[in-house]
Amino acid sequence: MSTYSDGVIILKTIINLIKQERPLVFFSIFAFIFAAIGVILGIPIIINYIDTGFVPRLPTALLAASCMIISALSMVCGLILDSVTLGRREQKRMHYLALPAPKQITEK
Repeated sequence: MSTYSDGVIILKTIINLIKQERPLVFFSIFAFIFAAIGVILGIPIIINYIDTGFVPRLPTALLAASCMIISALSMVCGLILDSVTLGRREQKRMHYLALPAPKQITEK
């Protein structure tokens, strides 16, 4: 086996576990990245609009707005999936607590 292919498999497994167990953290990272891209692309356009009243770079404005929408959607998905994960954990805990206690062996 190759070291790099093993590393990629391990990295995929780690990412999958984070996505399943901590979805808010996982999706918040993507939300932050897209929000940063949207702000970086949008600030010059807003400044130009305030100065001139025109938006000369409409495709960039559309890209900035789209990045902000994707950021918001990613954050909302993370919040929803986090509450689903919390419910799943509570359900597991309730199922575990419903199991009978093991019988103790007494010595004579």
